[in-house]
Amino acid sequence: MGGARRPEGGLHASDVPQDRLAAARAEELTPGGSPLFCWSGRDAMDIQKQIDYWKKGSEEDIAAAEVLLEKGHYRHALFFAHLSVEKAIKAHVSRQTREIPPKIHNLTRLAEKAKLTLDTAQREFLLAFDEYQVEGRYPDTVSAPIGEKEAREQVAKAKEAGQWLISLL
Repeated sequence: MGGARRPEGGLHASDVPQDRLAAARAEELTPGGSPLFCWSGRDAMDIQKQIDYWKKGSEEDIAAAEVLLEKGHYRHALFFAHLSVEKAIKAHVSRQTREIPPKIHNLTRLAEKAKLTLDTAQREFLLAFDEYQVEGRYPDTVSAPIGEKEAREQVAKAKEAGQWLISLL
């Protein structure tokens, strides 16, 4: 036998039937075990799976925001509400660009990448709502404590924005 010697019990790609090798490459898993990417042909991404991943994350995060709100954890509720809107927009970025969304959190920049058509009120909401992702990550930047009334209003607006964004997909 010619060629490089393999360690005992070693396996080489040529030892695996091509259909099994293709199946092994067909799906990459997220840490939670759900499909994030599917590869076919020349590494083409399954866009619908990508969109579904971001939609599900958006729905889970707004549910978490509501639980946190009920527990009186207003800053955290707003952080998760921001994540919810961010993920809904990232579903649009995936659809528009046919790529994995960038690892950024700025809602306005993401909306631009998604080529979303927003009215002035929607654009202003995204600009203002970005403050909650900064406060969630860097609590020492909080300018004033967030009260229950403001938190409830903002989570409700985020939920409405997320539902609208998802309805467009």
